[in-house]
Amino acid sequence: MKALLHAGRQLPWAAAGWSAYPSILLAYLVLCSAPSLPVLLRFVIAAGFNLVLCALLLALAGGLPRGLRRPLLGLWWGFIALHALLSFYHFLLYQQLMGLASVYALIDTSGHEAAAFLGDNFNLFFVFVSLAFVLPLAVAARQPLPDSPAGVGLHGLLGRGVLLVAALAGLVAGFNKPFIWGNNPLLFAARSGRDALAEMQRTEQYYASLPAGVVAKREEAEPATHVLVIGESTVRGHLSLYGYGRPTSPELTARQADLLVARDACSSRGTTIFALKEMLTFATRSQPERLYTQPNLLQIMAGAGFKTYWISNQQHVGEHDSWSGIFAGSAASRLFLNKRGWENGVGLDEAVLPPYRAILADGAPRRFIVIHLIGTHA
Repeated sequence: MKALLHAGRQLPWAAAGWSAYPSILLAYLVLCSAPSLPVLLRFVIAAGFNLVLCALLLALAGGLPRGLRRPLLGLWWGFIALHALLSFYHFLLYQQLMGLASVYALIDTSGHEAAAFLGDNFNLFFVFVSLAFVLPLAVAARQPLPDSPAGVGLHGLLGRGVLLVAALAGLVAGFNKPFIWGNNPLLFAARSGRDALAEMQRTEQYYASLPAGVVAKREEAEPATHVLVIGESTVRGHLSLYGYGRPTSPELTARQADLLVARDACSSRGTTIFALKEMLTFATRSQPERLYTQPNLLQIMAGAGFKTYWISNQQHVGEHDSWSGIFAGSAASRLFLNKRGWENGVGLDEAVLPPYRAILADGAPRRFIVIHLIGTHA
């Protein structure tokens, strides 16, 4: 036990702390913008994981010959700095951390789209602030890395074997925990890159299997705007509109006389993916094949002469988000505001209001607008 504690104290904790510094500071900024105890606990666990994993990996590097150690450390600090620079700029731009949706957009793009994005979103002040955020890493990179605490000879070989096994165990464990890999640069690059490529392939297969849409259009002269709001993870038993004691839906309750309140309706499914498939298409439990043989609601509205929009406070890719992105693909205009998912740094649903107001002012005579909320997932 004493030997283990002694070896632990000899790990390069200073270099590990600087390696984990960007993710810790970004976590602090997220918590300042949206304080949350569950998110705080996840960030604390992720920070501890990052410190230990970086210490183990750097200790392994300390056991390499000095001629090989220097270029590897250069790659290490260069990667940490690049990830920190992109992450901080992303946070300044969106007030959210990078997530799967960000990596997916980076991979699934073209040179023209990338140039248009940079033209719209380049901010010189943000660049300078991000560089200032990364600058301490340049100081840390100049500090020499101590030799491995494993020692030399057979004892050293066994010690490095223990370090390697511990580091690999940490990588495997973190790879399967979203709040771990999402806040670790190495795991984030590996996991989000893999998931983004898988999502691209899966989405292409989905699109290839969906019906082409409505061919015949019916043009109407009368202006009209229809808005469909899709909530999330909310039951009517917790809404004051339906008699709940606390004022959880004061605006709806105040307008109750003008509303048609359905008190005998329920979702066809208990999860978002399956509910959306039956809510927005002709598919049912007994006839699920209609999902692939008949048009969805947005295609029908477009065929009736409506300009279609999809505004979402969720991701457009991910294990639980792909079908939302697929249905949104039928819309003429689509906007996904959430870059990180619903666990970390999620934005409030008020974020959908500015783009909604912009749509109402765009001059289109006939609109069909779908607004997909994060709801009580947040």
